[in-house]
Amino acid sequence: MSDVPAGQSPAQEIPFEEIPALLLSMVPECADSIAEMVHQPAETAVLTEEAAVMLYELLAGCLVYFEALDQLLLDSGLVEAAWPYMKQRTRARALLMLDDADLRLPGINRR
Repeated sequence: MSDVPAGQSPAQEIPFEEIPALLLSMVPECADSIAEMVHQPAETAVLTEEAAVMLYELLAGCLVYFEALDQLLLDSGLVEAAWPYMKQRTRARALLMLDDADLRLPGINRR
């Protein structure tokens, strides 16, 4: 038995090698992460075989950034509470996120 409702066709699968380009078009904020990972502009990088091979690392990096770090901006005090537990790479991403949001937090990025 199919889990597709009667009268509808199943969703077409996205070819594996097209996922990086789709990610970039749907989440343009991931361009810097993609470019950093493959050492070329994101628009070019997503078309390479290397991007598809590194797909897990690419998706994991984007999901951590948007699903974890971005959530810290939702409530006051979350960044400060999480800061002592962040490693260097996460702190660097959090600082970029705070700068992009033009937020200054005492003891973290207030100069």
